[in-house]
Amino acid sequence: MAAPDYRTDLEDISLAEDETDWDESGDGAWNEGGGAEPEPDYYIQGTYCISETLKDGVGSLIYDYGTGITFSTGDVFVAWHYDQAPNVLGLRSEGGMRMIIGSSLDDFYAWKVLGRDYYEYGGWVCIPIDPERTADYTVGTPTATRQFFGNAFNHNNGSVQKGNPHGIDALRYGRMESIFAGGDLANGYCTFAGFAEENDNQQNRWGQIQEIPGGYQWQGLMSFGTAASACDFRDENVSIVALSPHRVYETFNKIEINNSSTRVDWDTITFSALGSAAPGYFQVNDPSADVNITDCTFVDMATFQFSAGSDIIGTTFRRCESVTQSGAAFDGCTFDSMTASAHLYAEDLADIDNCDFIQPDVNGGHAIHIATSGTYAFLGNTFTGYGASATTSAAIYNNSGAHITINVSQGDTPTIRNSPGSTTTVQNTVQITFTDVVSGSEIRILEAGTNNELDGIEDVPASGEWTYSYNYVAGTYIDYVVHHVEYVYIRVENFLLPATNQDIRIDQQFDRWYSNPP
Repeated sequence: MAAPDYRTDLEDISLAEDETDWDESGDGAWNEGGGAEPEPDYYIQGTYCISETLKDGVGSLIYDYGTGITFSTGDVFVAWHYDQAPNVLGLRSEGGMRMIIGSSLDDFYAWKVLGRDYYEYGGWVCIPIDPERTADYTVGTPTATRQFFGNAFNHNNGSVQKGNPHGIDALRYGRMESIFAGGDLANGYCTFAGFAEENDNQQNRWGQIQEIPGGYQWQGLMSFGTAASACDFRDENVSIVALSPHRVYETFNKIEINNSSTRVDWDTITFSALGSAAPGYFQVNDPSADVNITDCTFVDMATFQFSAGSDIIGTTFRRCESVTQSGAAFDGCTFDSMTASAHLYAEDLADIDNCDFIQPDVNGGHAIHIATSGTYAFLGNTFTGYGASATTSAAIYNNSGAHITINVSQGDTPTIRNSPGSTTTVQNTVQITFTDVVSGSEIRILEAGTNNELDGIEDVPASGEWTYSYNYVAGTYIDYVVHHVEYVYIRVENFLLPATNQDIRIDQQFDRWYSNPP
């Protein structure tokens, strides 16, 4: 490939480097400030921001772009905001901090985004809004033209006596997409730190993947590779929190993996969503992309869509909505307190091994939903808190409309719910391995107390081992016989078949009467 390439799709509206084309609304309810001034003392991007005096009431700062901007589907308006006196802001419900889009200084829509209840510590904050959302305020008679952009603060909880407390900087629009491309062994792989370094550059300050103490905060769309450019991304031991902006659409925070040549390796990465407005979605768009997720944790996120090129190992999904397999392999994963009616949508149970499904609410839905008929090995999976068979919270829901056979081994026997036309056979396959057996010995498995043979071998191989496999049914007893002409005959009666795999060491005693008969 090539060296890592980190970029954004955001387009500049104004970087607020001077007061040209900035003004305050003429509407009497929105012009209690002192008007736009270039601010060299505090700013977040470049070397200036725009500020104004604002003692009390509502003050606005609005930029005239000069022409209307066409927003594509999914685009947002995003800007940095700052109030030096956050304690005097109104509550968010009172429109303490607002964002503005309009067709003139006196004809615009505005949205409530923050207040002193969500902005206790102040500081610069980067906030996006979806212009398609219903506005909280309509001033004048705005048209569909989007040409004027800005913000307003409502100081209704006190008064500021000095300075220019109201600030705005770096106004932009777009999908707010963080694009990762390139990366290789020679030039270095793409990483979260690499993107954050570009994001946090004084001349950029995109507000997308930002370094914070202990990790990174993220908002918008992460694209690992594009249709035209592959990405090789490898990172480990990183913590990321997904911001949840108040006035965006639900799928605004999303992770996409694109391009058949893209590789993404995450090891011990933690993603946590901070709210439900945009909890964070994950989707592998190209089934050939090489995705390796190991010992990661996802908390309070939405849905995950994997693909045939995905290997998910030792990873925890906690209080997320659901996961769709789509050919991925899961080994040693935990699905804890998932919130959708089905926690894992699967089409191949054989690729789900050693996973723990935990549901504290017995009415919390199914662990696995499967709609593909077949016979599947099912290894080492456990189920905690799920309901009885035929209930809406049974562990597995067969919605195939046909027959499914599940061969369970080294795990819990799942409860089953069948949709109309569906049937399921669960066979709990367990193995007993007889070890240290003299080569050439004969082993027979008998129904307890009878000579009815269930299984056996006439000639144990040189390895000294033989395995008996059975469908576990609780409370089942057998007898087993081990015989070799030169060794003492062994018969063990009323042996309780175990629920999990077990080794039985056979200690055969040489028969001295065989070589020295009386």
